[in-house]
Amino acid sequence: MPKILDWAVQGAKKWIDGGLGDPPSVVQATKDYQYEIDPNALWIESRHTSDEKDFVPCTELYEDYKSWAEENQIGLSVDFDAKSFGRSVMRK
Repeated sequence: MPKILDWAVQGAKKWIDGGLGDPPSVVQATKDYQYEIDPNALWIESRHTSDEKDFVPCTELYEDYKSWAEENQIGLSVDFDAKSFGRSVMRK
């Protein structure tokens, strides 16, 4: 019985110190869902460099997004233009 109690106490200590964490399958399913409802997030993640020195003109970003959306079979509305692209990306 002492070994079982020791095992339970060690497990409780690990839980307190590190938490349970999220199962990888839940993390992936959450990402998939977020990208499904917000394709901008996936595009930004795949293109963002986080280097403040990097600069790309807005027109190039817009054209890249349209190409990326087509490659990934993401339907853009007929009225989607550079202005609506700018608004949607700037929200991110």
